[in-house]
Amino acid sequence: MKRLPIDIDMLVNLMDIDQREYDAISYLDTETGKIIFYQEDCFPDELVNCEVEREEITEDLLKYSWMRIEDLYTYYDLFCGDESERFEDIPWITPGEKFALIEEFIYTRVEESVRDEVYYEISGRGAFSKFRAFLEHHGEYKDAWFKFESENLTRIAVEWLNSIGIDPIDTSEQ
Repeated sequence: MKRLPIDIDMLVNLMDIDQREYDAISYLDTETGKIIFYQEDCFPDELVNCEVEREEITEDLLKYSWMRIEDLYTYYDLFCGDESERFEDIPWITPGEKFALIEEFIYTRVEESVRDEVYYEISGRGAFSKFRAFLEHHGEYKDAWFKFESENLTRIAVEWLNSIGIDPIDTSEQ
């Protein structure tokens, strides 16, 4: 396995949102460990359509003042260049996976006297908002949930990295 410095917190955050809602792209550079995240509409059409060569990329193509020319090179490398195989699409954690974490939390961390009631409350439509409401009404479980969720999302992220041959060195700010 290849050891790479990776910001695990950023990776977890990207895996925990459904990026399709935001027209976002996120990739991991498997050579450097850099995490790449952009909204798709940030790039000029000629770059999106691969109508320019890498050496033709200039600052004139920047759509926004906050972007850097390196962003354009990265986009080119991702979608138009020969090095695209070095980038891995960062997967997102599905609602089903998230619900499984909630169920595991309920069955392993919630007192037995409350467990069935909570599980019944969150079944069906609106399960996530109902679970958040449960946490608001039962504050004694709130911190435990956030710790449990964080640990498990980190575990899922590291398992994904391992599955693509990467042993991460966490560079998240502690």
